[in-house]
Amino acid sequence: MNSTLEQTSFEEMTKILRRELEEYGALLDLLVKQQDRIMNRDPDALFKINEEVEAQMATNQGLLSRRQRLIGELATELGTDSEVTLSQLIPSFPEAIQPMFQALTEQINNLITSARRKVKQNQVLLSRLSEVAEELLHAVTPEGGVSKTYDRRGDLSIAAEIAKRPLKTTA
Repeated sequence: MNSTLEQTSFEEMTKILRRELEEYGALLDLLVKQQDRIMNRDPDALFKINEEVEAQMATNQGLLSRRQRLIGELATELGTDSEVTLSQLIPSFPEAIQPMFQALTEQINNLITSARRKVKQNQVLLSRLSEVAEELLHAVTPEGGVSKTYDRRGDLSIAAEIAKRPLKTTA
């Protein structure tokens, strides 16, 4: 085992984990802003923030892929199965750096959990907002004047005719 190569791998792993921590924090911040846009019923700002969330998720996925590749390489250097997780690999690290890697891993996992929770909350809010819009349309249109359709991506489109004027919304 080459200790210089191993040291370089540990330094690179530290950089990737710190960057992941920053990027998951940025994602969580965007999700909070997304929830604010939902609550304020600001569709233009919501579409913009949704694009930012998607771009951030792509960034996070890229970092995750880099981390997984590095874990495989580091596992091979340490003489371990290359399919291990970072948590499983940490006990093979020098004792002096194990606490740092455990803390970084725990912080990232906490941010991921918080982000998932926020995504679920936002999905529920959007779903409820769509239901309220549909109920409102049913209340102001004659029987059968509201239609719901889904496009190929699964996005809901609601159309209605109010006083002979078409009204259409998507969620």
